[in-house]
Amino acid sequence: MKNLFPGILALALVLGMTVVGCDNGSTDDNGNKPQTTKYESADTNGNTYSLVITENTSRYTAKKDDTYVLTIKKSGQPDKKSKGTVSVVGADGTLTLQPETANAPSFAVSTSGTKITAFSGPITLDDGEALEAGEFNGENNNNNNNNSNNGTSSDFNYTEENGTITITGYTGTGGNVTIPAQINGKPVVNIRWAAFEDCTSLTGVTIPNSVTSIGWAAFQKCTSLTSVNIPNSVTSISGQAFQYCTSLTSITIPDSVTSIGDRAFSHSGLTSVTIGNSVTYIGNSTFYVCDSLTSITIPDSVTSIGEDAFAHCYRLTSITIPDSVTSIGNSAFLGCSLTNVTIPNSVTYIGYQAFCNCSLTSITIPNSVTVIGGEAFSVSGSGSGSLTSVTFQGTITADNFGSFNLNNNNISPFYGDLRAKYLAGGIGTYTRPNTSSSTWTKQ
Repeated sequence: MKNLFPGILALALVLGMTVVGCDNGSTDDNGNKPQTTKYESADTNGNTYSLVITENTSRYTAKKDDTYVLTIKKSGQPDKKSKGTVSVVGADGTLTLQPETANAPSFAVSTSGTKITAFSGPITLDDGEALEAGEFNGENNNNNNNNSNNGTSSDFNYTEENGTITITGYTGTGGNVTIPAQINGKPVVNIRWAAFEDCTSLTGVTIPNSVTSIGWAAFQKCTSLTSVNIPNSVTSISGQAFQYCTSLTSITIPDSVTSIGDRAFSHSGLTSVTIGNSVTYIGNSTFYVCDSLTSITIPDSVTSIGEDAFAHCYRLTSITIPDSVTSIGNSAFLGCSLTNVTIPNSVTYIGYQAFCNCSLTSITIPNSVTVIGGEAFSVSGSGSGSLTSVTFQGTITADNFGSFNLNNNNISPFYGDLRAKYLAGGIGTYTRPNTSSSTWTKQ
């Protein structure tokens, strides 16, 4: 083939760079419709190329048996197409395409950003013609030299749908990055799932106030990321969005955000968090093993704290639970170093191990609480814990006081005989003489 790079050339298919993202920031890698990727370029023979790859599952890495459609246009001539499947994805990122035309040889394609830079060809078309592509000169590329008002779009992969832009990947060199507010005159509204995943060179990111959603795992494992500016336009932060961002020490979630997905900040380096006053639910494991976290403000808009939400935040010594909260999930504060907690009179449910392995010495259970799960205030295993005083202000039935294991034995929320003493004695304050004693006495 004339004027082409020799051999099979690599297609830059890296995580977060090639797959069209869902536009609501709530996607993950289970149960989604197939995703598509589009690349466009022109050669010196006057042909323009549009390559669309459709993934047969919602996984975000290319793999064998994904399908492709290559459309080739030249002024004044009918469109030419080649359709088939991905036959090989090499360890070095090489993508080999196999046309569906009988006995057609495979060919490879190389890209830069979202533009095609070469084919290894010849390209077998659906009608059997073998097309020789000309040399690519970088002209007529959708993602080339388009400057936005907040950045340079050539550093980003993106898709356009219904007049809006979704960022699908990042191809720049890292450092402090500003995501453009517009590309090709159209607003950037979404950051697709895994768009920046594993970008270890990224140290800071400014998100424009046109963006409304941050997708699943969008910045996951950006281990050098130290600062994020989330604007007041963002309404949802999806699961695992900033998981394993170990250098990220603080975050302010603006008032516009209404939902924070599961594990959104888990295993990050956060020391302080401010949550905006529109969030109603803190998802499961949202701050799981944020073992540097010492301060967090929960707004009075929150009604539910999910399972493991703050579990193993070892340095978290105090927390204020607002009186809007009705449910505290299983293991919500498991393994924290809490020494004092006030449970508001709005809470009706305290889950299994909700405050297990904490450092509390006293607790008051308000009369709103109707369910307390097993080991909610004890120590898992054989320990006796630090709690020596418990005040019950209401009545909890035996069936809702503790959890049942597989042998149908009740697991008490507290160490020792407090369950039995409370069920017999009811409302009041119960104490034990020291932390090694298993005997509680009503005062």
